[in-house]
Amino acid sequence: MKDEINKGKGRILLMDDDDMVRRVSGKILEHLGYEVLPAEEGRKAIEIYQKAMDDKNPVDVVLLDLTVPGGMSGQETFVELIKIDKNVKAVICSGYSSDPVISQYKDAGFKAVVQKPYTVEKLNFIISQVISEP
Repeated sequence: MKDEINKGKGRILLMDDDDMVRRVSGKILEHLGYEVLPAEEGRKAIEIYQKAMDDKNPVDVVLLDLTVPGGMSGQETFVELIKIDKNVKAVICSGYSSDPVISQYKDAGFKAVVQKPYTVEKLNFIISQVISEP
């Protein structure tokens, strides 16, 4: 890791169906100073987000994998999270650049997009930008 990476703080809900991506990204985010709440698909992410709200210890940013074969996608999950918290800060993640949600992420309500594979620096920059938004 490079020395110029600033440590962050906050709670990140990380939803990705790929166990390896979830674990590695989680370790990166923890190294960057964030508390990570992992979820393998949308329904679990919604459950975690709702519990965090109920416990008055909300999530600062949600990282949602766009494509979840056999599970609730990032976009579907986001629609449900807005029902819980209209101010949810969500970042969509994908390895597919051709999906319209990626090119028009703001129109879909997302704060940012992260293309996979992402670098530690890119992930840190985007998360810190989203957290600092009003």
